[in-house]
Amino acid sequence: MKFSIFVLALFVVFGSCKPKVEATEAHTTEVTGTSSTDTIANKYDAVMALHDQAMIEMSSANNIRGEFKAITKTGDISRVTEVNVNIVQASDAMMQWMADFKTPKDKTAPSPYLDSEYEKIKVISNKLIKAKTDAAALLTELKAGK
Repeated sequence: MKFSIFVLALFVVFGSCKPKVEATEAHTTEVTGTSSTDTIANKYDAVMALHDQAMIEMSSANNIRGEFKAITKTGDISRVTEVNVNIVQASDAMMQWMADFKTPKDKTAPSPYLDSEYEKIKVISNKLIKAKTDAAALLTELKAGK
């Protein structure tokens, strides 16, 4: 039941998010940069671009997670469980961040809030990237062992 609600929530989120970035191989590396802009509109755009990238990573990670069900053997359960837990925790952090994020009303004033939110979403994005990368590596290993 919880999984069904989670999947439904993902559909709602993906239906409302319009990614500004393409899902490419470039999005599989850790996010390390910071926003170099001074206006709130640009900082907001930077936060939203990172959010959009994180959504793509979350979708990929959850797709990989679904593939484990078809190939998991008894001996692989603890490794698959660990990877699945990491994906769920990173996805939950993303969902919580989205629920907590508030768009600033004043788009012209400096905003420590957006600086803080950028750092938060960068950490979450890196967790999603790591969870997806670890899951993909394990999936490749398990498929090769079949």
